[in-house]
Amino acid sequence: MKRPHYHGHRQRLRECSLYCAQPVPDLTHLQVEWDFRSETFMQGWVAYRTPKERRLPLASDRHTYERAGTYRALVKVIDIFGNDTSQAFDLEVR
Repeated sequence: MKRPHYHGHRQRLRECSLYCAQPVPDLTHLQVEWDFRSETFMQGWVAYRTPKERRLPLASDRHTYERAGTYRALVKVIDIFGNDTSQAFDLEVR
């Protein structure tokens, strides 16, 4: 997963979207929680493959933060075997 114009650990922004730089053949789900605060993942955006639609969108919808502050976006991916992994991105909104 490529970090969009990332400088260090924090980025100043008001809107954000995340994307994969290149397709991953075994990937079936791509999920984003825009304000991760706890152990429970509450997806704000999700994309997945279906039997009819085999293409997986690799870019999220754009998300706008209402207030300034520090947020943690969590991206979660799941492969065809049910294995999942997550990556957190700290974002500073001004």
